[in-house]
Amino acid sequence: VLYWGVSEWEADQIEEAVSICDEHGWHRPVSNQPLYNMLERHWEEKVFPTCEQHGLGIVTFSPLAEGALTGKYVDGIPASSRGSDPQRGQWLMGRLTPANQEKIRRLKDLADGLGEPLSVLALAWSLRRPEVTSTIIGASRPDQIVENTRASEMLLDDEVRERIAAILGE
Repeated sequence: VLYWGVSEWEADQIEEAVSICDEHGWHRPVSNQPLYNMLERHWEEKVFPTCEQHGLGIVTFSPLAEGALTGKYVDGIPASSRGSDPQRGQWLMGRLTPANQEKIRRLKDLADGLGEPLSVLALAWSLRRPEVTSTIIGASRPDQIVENTRASEMLLDDEVRERIAAILGE
């Protein structure tokens, strides 16, 4: 194995893996794949610095928080959405706390003011994080892919980044 990575490992697990690889002369992990988005950022404190220290790229997934950061659920759960299905929406429902709903509403207002959907703003934010190497997106329809690719071109100036930080409570 020349190139391998981990997914959702804590900092101490990454440290241990690197140590074991060094002891045996094996190739170290090259990437970490955490679930990461505007609402779920617990990796920033310990895991991201550990990855940087050991040269692991960070390839995040669920940058739209199971659809919560699309703005689709701001006014409730649409009948035909993932959130309306108890099985498919089980992870999403845990993300739609009152505190997160307030953040999502404010982020959607910001995105609307910029003339972009919330999904594009959320993806642009993720892609512009200095710790993030890349972000894995998913889509259920081709038009979502087309929309989401606009995030790669969206620039977030200092004012927009500051407004996002204020909404997220940084």
